[in-house]
Amino acid sequence: MPAHYVDAPFRTEIDCFEGGKTYEIAATNEPTKGWLRLTKTDRKNGNPVAGVTFDIYENDAYGNARVGSMTTDENGIVRADNLVPGNYLIRETRPLDGYAKTNEEIAFTIDESYVPPQKLARITNTPVIQTGIDFPIAPLMAAGLLMMAASVLLGLMRLLRKKHR
Repeated sequence: MPAHYVDAPFRTEIDCFEGGKTYEIAATNEPTKGWLRLTKTDRKNGNPVAGVTFDIYENDAYGNARVGSMTTDENGIVRADNLVPGNYLIRETRPLDGYAKTNEEIAFTIDESYVPPQKLARITNTPVIQTGIDFPIAPLMAAGLLMMAASVLLGLMRLLRKKHR
């Protein structure tokens, strides 16, 4: 049996004494499948981050097609299962609100010598620091702000006029 294929039990009975007929039997072996798990954590406090989306891509001479998408669970863990032998790349595609997207990538190969890691791969996210309130100003809001500024200016001018009398 070729390396890295499942040794699936196969059994059949054939009556070989039936009038000299020839029988053809086809059997298909499936390649062993591998997996990878990783944990997403908050860089600031080390807590798991749930709801982050990752995509997994083929990473070989034939291209980099996306083969799947996965989202971290409540423990910050994602698992890519049933991966056939090949080269892969995992990228974060959608961070959780309030976190910066990481450009960190994990490249790995599943082949006949693949042994799943004992320790989970870990990717950390940095929380986005809010430096102020960020909201769009509508035209009506701009007009209101201008009116308030004009009334403050008029009030100051009136006060200065009273002082000079």
